[in-house]
Amino acid sequence: MLCSAAEITLMPDWTVVVQLFIFLVVATTLTFFVIRPTIRIIDRRRQFTSDAAAEAAKLMNEAEQLDIGRREALAMALGEAHAEYAKRATESHGKADGAIAEARAKSAETLKGEAASIESMEALNEKELESCANGLATDIVARVSREE
Repeated sequence: MLCSAAEITLMPDWTVVVQLFIFLVVATTLTFFVIRPTIRIIDRRRQFTSDAAAEAAKLMNEAEQLDIGRREALAMALGEAHAEYAKRATESHGKADGAIAEARAKSAETLKGEAASIESMEALNEKELESCANGLATDIVARVSREE
């Protein structure tokens, strides 16, 4: 009997329409004032993040290009420095070889002059020695002839 006492109606009554209207008002209000602004904020943040990532990638590419340029300039400067060093070393070696050749020539001239001076001194000494020897020989002969 309990079942017959409670009346179950499966057909909706007018409260369902009111509940449906309230649901639609709340859903529409939430859509316009909560969900759409939230979606806009999320989209703006995504856009900001993607723009920042693109800018970071662009700056990274520029930095890599600058680094490549810096390395090329450094390699070029290093090559120029090596070339300048080699040039100066070659010039220095040439100057040193020239100075050595000049010193050798001067020393050869000096030695030739000294050799000529020594030869003339030897000839003079020989003449002087010969003169002394002749003088001594004359003195010896004169002493020997006096003693006899």
